[in-house]
Amino acid sequence: MNINIAMAFNEKYSKYAYVTMLSVLKNKEIADNISFYLLHSDVTLESQKQLSRLADMYHSSAFFIFIDKKLFPAELPFNTKISLESYFRLFLAEQLPADVDRIIYLDTDMIVNKPLNTLYSTNFENCRICACEDFFSFEPNDIRNIIFKERLEKGFTYICAGMMLMNIDALRDKYDFNFYMSLAEQLDYRLVAHDQDLINYAHYDRIKVLDKYEYNLFANYVYEEGIHYQQAKCATIVHFAGYKPWSGKHIHIDTQKLWWDYAIEAPFSSELMKSFIIDCLTDSSVYEQMTSFISENNTLKQRIGNIQEELKLRTELNEKLLKILN
Repeated sequence: MNINIAMAFNEKYSKYAYVTMLSVLKNKEIADNISFYLLHSDVTLESQKQLSRLADMYHSSAFFIFIDKKLFPAELPFNTKISLESYFRLFLAEQLPADVDRIIYLDTDMIVNKPLNTLYSTNFENCRICACEDFFSFEPNDIRNIIFKERLEKGFTYICAGMMLMNIDALRDKYDFNFYMSLAEQLDYRLVAHDQDLINYAHYDRIKVLDKYEYNLFANYVYEEGIHYQQAKCATIVHFAGYKPWSGKHIHIDTQKLWWDYAIEAPFSSELMKSFIIDCLTDSSVYEQMTSFISENNTLKQRIGNIQEELKLRTELNEKLLKILN
């Protein structure tokens, strides 16, 4: 089977894209050919060669599509958590070769544990996109409660755009980059999740919802549900939304080992580990959090002690009153 996969990233994330690609390739069926379409604006020639060599090793291909950042309006929101590169996937319908009829989009903080054949062969059933419900719901003060009000009242499911099976044939004629930029202007650029909001708004009634525990498992989120390393390995796609497994500047959980299972095989693994260790050794956030917990605990202990003392005094007073009354 020929499977098309798209990713979008900058030079800083090229190493993480390598790990995601490696996980895809190591789990593909032997006879499958994977064609990666990699959207970027600044990935160096050296990084491109490294990613191409990886694809070649598994009898697959990597194609690089340059996106000019000058095309984006100045009003378009982005930040350190959701970079401008996230919007690059909005170019797919117009930038992909004419013979590409469908494609899987993957974020670069994902690990693929199984062959993607079943996902890739999903029947669109007249839909433009197949994706999974977002694990995160809107907060009460989220502007999206207003923007998506009518859609939500009709039973609309807000999806995470980190993994999408895209019906390129159905998107190609109308849904180009200019369409989405016009929509962003129409919404007055009130985009919380940026291009994800645009995709949900544009295609709300033509999205087929897939099992999020199978195809977009939020590792950090489900850990509290008791889904740890061994259980997460059973999912086809694991998503490290939020805390990144390569960053040492946060509390870690065992599901992040899934990412390192592949990262350790990368030619730059020692560089990743060195950066991770330095992060862990120099980060003070966990210490500060523990110090805060200890301080709160001591304060609560003092309050409980004061309450116990007050109850003791009241008990003694009640006993004296009972003796007097008797």
